[in-house]
Amino acid sequence: MTKEKASIDEAFIDFTKPVREIILQRYPYLAQVPIDAPDGIDTPLPMPPQVSWEGLGNLIPVNPPPSSEGKAKPEETNGAASGNNEHPSTLEESPLTWQDVALSIGARLMGKAREEVRVKLGYSTSAVCVSPTLRIPLLT
Repeated sequence: MTKEKASIDEAFIDFTKPVREIILQRYPYLAQVPIDAPDGIDTPLPMPPQVSWEGLGNLIPVNPPPSSEGKAKPEETNGAASGNNEHPSTLEESPLTWQDVALSIGARLMGKAREEVRVKLGYSTSAVCVSPTLRIPLLT
């Protein structure tokens, strides 16, 4: 885990290495290319497992449906702005990817870090988990 001070009251934490380690612990078959892989290293990965977003914060849809005013209504985003942390079931869902699995693991790690700061220092914190390739905030 890499930590950097971003400013007086901000920090950047990179969970890439711990997330990779956890993924390989949970799914050891991803560590090596199977001998029978038809395209070798270019063989697509198996489908990822289902991800439970419960308790991981607010999932903000990448493409929320527009309302009549051009903005998503709170009920259409499943209350993301109001603290509701349910997965948006009213939206057309994208297929699950291994990146979603990684983001969910990172969100769990960040939740633990936030709780530790709250317990040890008495500070409330906020966090954003993003994909390094997409740079889209998905969880806070």
